[in-house]
Amino acid sequence: MGQFAACTNYQHDACIATIGCTWFGSSCIPNSTFCSSNTRRPDCDFFSTMGCSWRPSCTGTTATCASLGELACEADPGCVPGGGTSGGTCVGTPPTCRNLSGTDCGSAAGCYTVVSCSGYPLSCGANGLCDSPGCFYNGSFCDGVPQPCAYQLDERSCQSDRGCRWGPVCVGTALTCDKLKTQATCQAQSGCSWQPQ
Repeated sequence: MGQFAACTNYQHDACIATIGCTWFGSSCIPNSTFCSSNTRRPDCDFFSTMGCSWRPSCTGTTATCASLGELACEADPGCVPGGGTSGGTCVGTPPTCRNLSGTDCGSAAGCYTVVSCSGYPLSCGANGLCDSPGCFYNGSFCDGVPQPCAYQLDERSCQSDRGCRWGPVCVGTALTCDKLKTQATCQAQSGCSWQPQ
């Protein structure tokens, strides 16, 4: 769900070059179906900078607490780990998933790796070039706003956006320390520490 509000600031060429925007009449408007077309959470989270946000839906058979692993048990508000809380509290602030490397991403509960486009695009006209998505010639100079790397959905378009790279990116939301109820899972989460009672 959501929409990319920045579309309303774009001129025609930048609008039609930007995923999530549509040119309508004489103005640029958000594409109302863009966010809802991302039906998997990793894709939706990836486009959070474009106004998309995940609204979870759940179907199927309800899991019992006994069927959950230790970490899932701790995150479920109705379940308590078999080992109890070990007489302490988990405190701290976990890292932001996007700031983690591929190796660290896999060890942070709530973060996961997807292959996508990341980085920071060069400004239009940098190095005398005007061929990045979102850039266009306006008379005798290069104008426009380069598209953020996250807008490039495949390797080819990512490589055409100078300053961007195609590869693994860490996404998701790290599980907060206060959700971790045992010393082992607390100490395994980066940024969290166990405070004995």
